[in-house]
Amino acid sequence: MGNAGFYTSGTTGQPKGAMLTHRNLLTMVDNFLLDINPAVPGDVLLHAAPITHGSGMSMFHHIARGAANAFPTSRSFDPPPSSPTSSAIG
Repeated sequence: MGNAGFYTSGTTGQPKGAMLTHRNLLTMVDNFLLDINPAVPGDVLLHAAPITHGSGMSMFHHIARGAANAFPTSRSFDPPPSSPTSSAIG
């Protein structure tokens, strides 16, 4: 894996691109695994927010542990339809 480009939200100015190296991404995954309940195979992360949000950054440690990621097919967040999705996933 090479470098990855991410876009900032622009909270302190204009949005801009930020490059992360492969080592940056591995360190981020390592820190997630140390700091957050680690995912295990069989776990499923349901992304309610767009993966361009913090939700996308949290999927790396799930992938590293063999867990799955689920993405709603709806183009907007609608809590009632999300409930059957989460129960259907397990």
